[in-house]
Amino acid sequence: MPVRRPARVLLTALVLAASVVPTVPTLPATGVAAASVPAGTSAFVALTPVRLADTRPGDDAVVGYSQVDGRTIRVPVRGVAGVPADASAVVVNLTAVAPAAAGFVTAHPSGEALPAASSLNVDRPGRVISNLATVRIGTDGAIQLHASVAVSLVVDVVGAYVPRSTAVAAGRLETLPGGARRALDTRDTARPWAEGETRTVDLAAVGVPSGATAVVVSLVATEGGVGYWTAFPNGGDRPRASSLNLDEPGQTRSAQAIVALPAGTRSFQVFAQTGGHLVVDVAGWFTGGNAAVTTDGLFVPSSPQRVLDTRTNFEIAPWGDTTIEFGTGSPFPADTAAVALNVAATDPWYVGYVTAHPAGVARPGSSNLNITSFDQIVANHAVVRAGTRGLAVYTQSGTHLVADVAGWYLGRPEASLLPEARAERSSPTTAVGIAAPSIGVQVAIGTHRNIDVVIDSGKAGLWLGSGAIGREEHNIYFAHRTSHGGVFRTIDRLVVGTTFSVVGADGRTYQYLVTRQDVVLPTPAELMKVVRTGGPSTVTLVACHPPGSIRYRLAVTGRLIGVAP
Repeated sequence: MPVRRPARVLLTALVLAASVVPTVPTLPATGVAAASVPAGTSAFVALTPVRLADTRPGDDAVVGYSQVDGRTIRVPVRGVAGVPADASAVVVNLTAVAPAAAGFVTAHPSGEALPAASSLNVDRPGRVISNLATVRIGTDGAIQLHASVAVSLVVDVVGAYVPRSTAVAAGRLETLPGGARRALDTRDTARPWAEGETRTVDLAAVGVPSGATAVVVSLVATEGGVGYWTAFPNGGDRPRASSLNLDEPGQTRSAQAIVALPAGTRSFQVFAQTGGHLVVDVAGWFTGGNAAVTTDGLFVPSSPQRVLDTRTNFEIAPWGDTTIEFGTGSPFPADTAAVALNVAATDPWYVGYVTAHPAGVARPGSSNLNITSFDQIVANHAVVRAGTRGLAVYTQSGTHLVADVAGWYLGRPEASLLPEARAERSSPTTAVGIAAPSIGVQVAIGTHRNIDVVIDSGKAGLWLGSGAIGREEHNIYFAHRTSHGGVFRTIDRLVVGTTFSVVGADGRTYQYLVTRQDVVLPTPAELMKVVRTGGPSTVTLVACHPPGSIRYRLAVTGRLIGVAP
């Protein structure tokens, strides 16, 4: 199952512009028959994690970079820390430490212009957050990291790609049909990692062969303390590197990792600095020397290129339970087995998860991103199997979605047999009623230039706003509490975490989660102070307070979290 969503409310749930690349010629379905491969085609070489660079003040043990400008560093990678001297691309784990503000980090080939893409997102100051990144190496043998805000960066290398001009056995990606498969969920066994514990994760049950040289996994940590998790090969010392970082107690975070598998092993080790539960989903593995000789699964790195951004064509974020398909034919060709992406979620409606999978194929029981709070921006590297219609991304609770391609893997895509998912684009509608059955509120909304005429008739009246719902809008509705039917007499029972609904003229029910309850002076200025902290789409219900008095106003503010037909 995907990471679970809580029954209610604001706390943790287990739940993440373009350079032009040349068109890649279509390959035969089986790579063995190919006379040649696209320029840049490469095979993967697994490495034990090694720290390449660390910009934190006072930490001079690993420097490994030069300053390009105030926000950009250059990190040499070819011939460094085991990276082959002819490497075409590198896989690194990037960690942002103590950013000065919300922002992003972009990894790209050294010597190229900064692309409109991101590799790591931070949603507020002081974070410690990491993400895997696949980066094509510049002609000078280096990569560059640009940060939009002041931040310290840590760079750990976990693998590289080396050029291959013909079919090969080793270093090819093989993915699981249908998408990622769950290998471990310690919540099912009620056996979390202890503080400082190292444990082995077995991969045999999900089909990873004994000849694999590395495995591609998504790690989700939850219910632990502030600290880091490190995935590393069996039989070796724990490296000075991290795969996943938590910077709040009980936090839930996802991170993809590519972990080397020593010969004959089908498992790897995970160290938890402060303990907690762990979920492991397997997306695929890289072949060894005993595998078939073919070009299928070889990698074509590209400069970062944006292929999906729902902010460009959705007025508000897609609703929950929405699947969006994208990417077929551009920038990667139709004969693509899988794609390396950075997937990001922003402006979520509610906590939940995001799953990337082949388009037109049943969604797997795994997740790529976990959203645990409102207004979060979260990203995760994802190696995703492709369908003949491209890729699909599903949002459980609704969020804007962004995807940037770092490269693709040659081979036959999975057949997209299911009907194409149609993502609905919301249209604003007029609010006609307010409903909170749990507290006995069911009231129509009336309109009149004199609001007293409306509320004295036993309805709720629009005090401030336009009265439109289904878009980023703030609306305040007033009604009586102790007279004229007292239709808002019980709104004090709408406490934080409860819900109420607004009925639209389109016949739909728009659900709002109560995020605050305030007692304020009866002025528009005081009410707007409350509304502006509620989120992008809010409704505030207002009535006199205390009952029988007009001295104050009771204001209950709810944030839009979903819609029902």
